[in-house]
Amino acid sequence: MGILKHLILSSKIFYFLVFGTAAFILMRNSALYPSIFADEYTYSTSARLMPIAQSPIANYLYLLIYRLTNFCGDGFLSCARILNTLFFILACPFIYQTAKRVCSKSLARYITILALVGPINIYTANFMPEAMYFFAFWAFAWFALSLNSDSRISSWLGVGTLIGLCMLIKPHGVFLLIPTIFYLIILFRGQELFRWSKFAYSFLAICIGALIIKMTLGYLIAGATGLSLLGHLYSATTMHFASAATAGLGDSIQLSGISTASLSSQSDSISLIPKWANGFSSLMYFWLVNLRGHILGLSLLYGIPLLIIFQSLSVGARKNPSLCIQRRYAWFAFIFVASLLLFSSLYSGFISLSYGGEILRIHMRYYNFSFPLLLMVLPAVIATDTKIFFTNKSGWIGLCLWGLMVLLVLWAGWKSMAPYMPSAIDAPEVRGVIQWDWLFYIVFGLALASLALWPKFKSGSALLFLWAIAPILLIAGSFATNQNIFQRTVADQYDRAGLAIKQILNKEELSQLVVVGDNPIELSRVLFYLNAPDASLQVISGDAVYEKNMLPKEKHWVLLMDKHLMSADIQNQIHFNGFTLGGGTGVIKVDFSGKILDLRNVKLIQGLYLPPESWGTWSIGKEVSLVFMQALPEQFALTLEARAFGPN
Repeated sequence: MGILKHLILSSKIFYFLVFGTAAFILMRNSALYPSIFADEYTYSTSARLMPIAQSPIANYLYLLIYRLTNFCGDGFLSCARILNTLFFILACPFIYQTAKRVCSKSLARYITILALVGPINIYTANFMPEAMYFFAFWAFAWFALSLNSDSRISSWLGVGTLIGLCMLIKPHGVFLLIPTIFYLIILFRGQELFRWSKFAYSFLAICIGALIIKMTLGYLIAGATGLSLLGHLYSATTMHFASAATAGLGDSIQLSGISTASLSSQSDSISLIPKWANGFSSLMYFWLVNLRGHILGLSLLYGIPLLIIFQSLSVGARKNPSLCIQRRYAWFAFIFVASLLLFSSLYSGFISLSYGGEILRIHMRYYNFSFPLLLMVLPAVIATDTKIFFTNKSGWIGLCLWGLMVLLVLWAGWKSMAPYMPSAIDAPEVRGVIQWDWLFYIVFGLALASLALWPKFKSGSALLFLWAIAPILLIAGSFATNQNIFQRTVADQYDRAGLAIKQILNKEELSQLVVVGDNPIELSRVLFYLNAPDASLQVISGDAVYEKNMLPKEKHWVLLMDKHLMSADIQNQIHFNGFTLGGGTGVIKVDFSGKILDLRNVKLIQGLYLPPESWGTWSIGKEVSLVFMQALPEQFALTLEARAFGPN
C-alpha cells in the first residue's frame, strides 16, 4: 500500500494508546461539574429517582443500566461517567474489526485511535446515553457490514435485534431502520428476480427483530409503558409537531409562547421568517436553512471522503469486482450519514416551527457517531488493487461534484460557519475547528489544498487528508472542545446553590421547592443536585421583586437565583452569595435525631449535650434555651417530642 507500509502501529502500541485514552478521559471527567441541562437532569432523574415505568423518555435499557449509579450515593455523576467511558472504549474492537476489512491492521488501528481521541469523547462527561449509543451503533455497523445478499435470514434478524437494542438506548435508534432497508436494497440490486423473495424475507426479519426486541425488553423493564415506541415526552412532542405543521406559523408560535420578533432577532445576517412562510412551507424553509448548515459543516470537515464515496458509487467503479467491499462501505456510509443528517435537520425544522430557537443549531450529535465510516473509505484510493480506479480523469459528473465541494468549503471558510452556532455538544467536531481562529484557517487551508489535488492526484489528496487533515480535525479539535468543558472545573452560583440547598432542606422540603431565575437551562442544573424529582423550576424576567403570591400551588420553599430580590413577606430567608432561600410551611422544626443537625432556624442553644447521638440528645442543665433567628409570633403552638429517662 505504498507509503502506508511505513506505518507500523503494533498491537502493543495500540493497546497502550487505547488504555491511555481511557485514563485521560476518566481523569478529565473527574474534575468537571455538570454541564448540559436540562437533558442531563431528565436522564438522571428518570434513571435514578423515579420508577422506570413513569419515565417520560423511552430509553429503557439505558435507564436500567444507569440505575446502578444509585449505589454511588452523591457520587452518582462520577459513576455515570465511568460507565460512559467503559461503553465508549468498548466500541474500540468493533471499529477496529470493521476497518480491518478494507485496510491493513496498522491502518485500522490508526483509524480506531482517531475515532477515540476525537471531540466525540466529550459525551463521556455527561449523564446522557450518547456514549452507550456509540458502542451500540458500532456493534450494529460491524455486524451489518459483514453481511451480503447471500447471508442467511437469521443474520438479518440479528441486524434487527441490534437496531432494537439501539432503540432501547435512545428512541432515535428507530431512524436506523430506514437506512438499513435502503442498504439492503443496494445489496440486492442487480440480482435475479427470484432472489427478491429473499430480500422480502430479509426485510421482514429486520423489522420483526427490531420490533420484538424493543417491545419484549421494553415490557420486561418498564411494564406496559415499555411498549411505547417513543415514550411520553417524544410522543407528546411529535403530536405538537404535527399540529404546528398543519397550523399557520403564527398559531404554532403563539402556542409555544414565542413571538416571531424574538425568533427573528437571533441573527441579523439571515431572514428566518420570510413573508410567504406559513404552516408546511415554513417547515420546509426551516428545514432547508438548517440542512445548509449541516452540509457546510460536513464539507469543511470531510470533503475528500465525501468525494471518494461519490466516485466509488459511480457507474465505472460498479463494474469492478475488486472494489466490491469498498463500494459496500461507501454505500453504507453514504446512506447512513445522509439519512441521519436529513432526519436531524428536519427535527430542527420542527423545533423551530413549534418552539423557535433551533434553526441555527447544528445537531450533528444525532449522527456524528458514524463519522469513522468516512475515514474507512480513504484506503480505497490508496490500496494497490483499487487505486487505479481513482487515477482516471473524472467525468463531468465527478467534476461537477468536485466543483460543488470546493464552493461549499469556500463558503464555510468565508463565513466561518456564520450564522450557524455549532456548540461543543451539538457539533463538537465543527466547534473544535472554529474554537481557535488559527486552527480554523489551518483546517480550511488544508481542505482547499486537498481539494486542489483531487482532479489529478487523487491518491495524494487522500493521503493528505489521512495523515494531516484527519489528525488535526480530531486531535486538535478535541483539545479545542476540551477548553469548553474545562470551564466546568470551577463551581458557579448554580453549582453552589444546588450543593448547599441539598444540605439545608430535608427530602420533604425539597419536594416543595421551586427554583426561580432567568435561565431554565441553568436552573435545571440546580435541580440536578437535589435528588428531588418533585422539585420544579420557574422562569421570571425583569427586575420585579419575587412575592409570596408568585409561588406555584403546592410549593412552600423558593430558591431565588440571578440576583432577583425576595419580598419581605416570605419567611425564613437565608441570603447567600448569588442566591436566596426562603419560605416554608410556617412550622419551625428543630431536629436533634440525626447525625447532621437541622438548626437553620436556631441562633443559639444552651443546656443541651452536643453533638447529639443517633437517637437524639439530653439536657445538661436545669434549663434548655433556644434563641431563634427571627422573633416568634405572639401566639403559636408548641409540639415537644421528648421523653424522660429512667425513673424521672
